Amino acid sequence: MEVKINVNGRVITDSVDADMLLLDFLRKHGCYSVKCGCETTNCGLCTVFMDDIPVLSCSVLTVRANGHKIVTLEGLQDEAKEFIGFIADQGAEQCGFCNPGFIVNTIALLRENPNPTDDEIRAYLVGNLCRCSGYNGQLRGIRAFLDYRDSRKEKAMTEKNLKVVGKGYRKKDSQQLLLGKPLFMDDITTGQGTLVVKLLRSPHPNAIVTEINTAVAKKLPGVAAVYTWEDVPKQRFTIAGQTYPEPSPYDRLILDRHVRFVGDPVAIVAAENEKAADAALKVIKVKYEVLEPVLDYHTAKDNPVLVHPEDDWKPMVPVGGDNKRNLVSAESHSYGDVDAVLAT
Repeated sequence: MEVKINVNGRVITDSVDADMLLLDFLRKHGCYSVKCGCETTNCGLCTVFMDDIPVLSCSVLTVRANGHKIVTLEGLQDEAKEFIGFIADQGAEQCGFCNPGFIVNTIALLRENPNPTDDEIRAYLVGNLCRCSGYNGQLRGIRAFLDYRDSRKEKAMTEKNLKVVGKGYRKKDSQQLLLGKPLFMDDITTGQGTLVVKLLRSPHPNAIVTEINTAVAKKLPGVAAVYTWEDVPKQRFTIAGQTYPEPSPYDRLILDRHVRFVGDPVAIVAAENEKAADAALKVIKVKYEVLEPVLDYHTAKDNPVLVHPEDDWKPMVPVGGDNKRNLVSAESHSYGDVDAVLAT
């Protein structure tokens, strides 16, 4: 059907499928600040304004936005520039992928409540997930902006008369990340003949794939390839990101027959477009042998249920790990006589 939507002050008329999400519509029309981070409406990365109300664009059908006004971070640049420097001073932008949704929701917060308390800030932004920052940097950045704006402090944080302490050192790309500029692979390869890759994920926290049928998926129009655990190398690697030799255990395969958490990849689909990839995911048939999971790290060590029972689990550095005990690493140090020192 045909829709007419005002996006950042520009009226866009387009013909869309009935199931097209607003997120995909906005990215199709160049609003790359709008990110898909979870596919479960939990992360807040895709937040936009719809008629001046923040909404998750991944949970709104494009047809529902017909005739409405949508504003993304691309349309909020001047408003965002007022405070993003304070976020950058705290190093809270980190990888930057979640920043656009966080910035949009921060703008919504300050519009509704110009003088929020720390608890009110936390409560309003609880729906914006960030794996990098730890959230405290974001809170400090917002608070520093509010203090500066309202002249609650004699000097702004970055104006303290110190050489290092209290000074923020901004990353070179902090402004671009915080303003939602197209910096990520999916932002700069759109429409250049690249394939869309999507993952079929496990619904079980611990299970063995006993059977997987991809025959129908492979025959669908636009599907280039479908891979399962039978198609990938059987050489384990680590997903940790330190220098070689990495002390974390080599415990991962690209796809494993043994899935260990809800969301663990079971199959990979590569297709010419997202619609074809989604269609392929729906027709892949998987049978599981569901196992008892380990759900509490307090009881994980020496639990009879092993997360990694395989024999080819290995660390490159001896750090005291033992997969037969659900133990990644173990180390003990002793210096001096603690009891004697405390007694004096």
